[in-house]
Amino acid sequence: LTLVRPLLTGITHFPVMGIEAPSGSAKTTGMFALMVSLSGNLAGPMVPSVAVLRDELKINNSGVAWVDDASKVELYQEIMRALSSSSTVAKKGENRMDTVDAVLRGSLMMSGEALALGGQQAMLDRVLLLEPPEIVGRRSVVTRDPAGEFVSQWADVVALMGRYPRAGAGAGAGPDLSVLGGDVVRLDARG
Repeated sequence: LTLVRPLLTGITHFPVMGIEAPSGSAKTTGMFALMVSLSGNLAGPMVPSVAVLRDELKINNSGVAWVDDASKVELYQEIMRALSSSSTVAKKGENRMDTVDAVLRGSLMMSGEALALGGQQAMLDRVLLLEPPEIVGRRSVVTRDPAGEFVSQWADVVALMGRYPRAGAGAGAGPDLSVLGGDVVRLDARG
């Protein structure tokens, strides 16, 4: 939260975050996976249909729905517009004949190599777009190897994920940092 707060100056309602970074930059497995887990999302990244994403954002008001490497981001534009304007999205009613309004309450994170928002000012106005730097060569500021050299920053990420495994999940499943969520919010509130 502290890292993103300066980017949000003057913004009152910004539920869509976009992350553009090259392949191999750890968008799906690194810091962003930890951040999403911290928010309470244990499902991890998905490439949902529009209906599945709409329903996820309708029922989820405390975590982040994460769309990763979607080939056609434009399919989600109606949802992105509704999220950023506190409006609704139409869906079929229970009887499959009526149309009802779905109020979207969640937050959305989209990640990929190219989200194709560059030429669309209306979409750029709705998305907080991050372009994180390459991770190659980043060194830990905490962990040293036996020779006293700082290890790769990735070693710290792997160690943190190992301390908070997701209960009942198989190999390769993301961590469960949701247990730390309240602590992080409390620490961030201190400034």
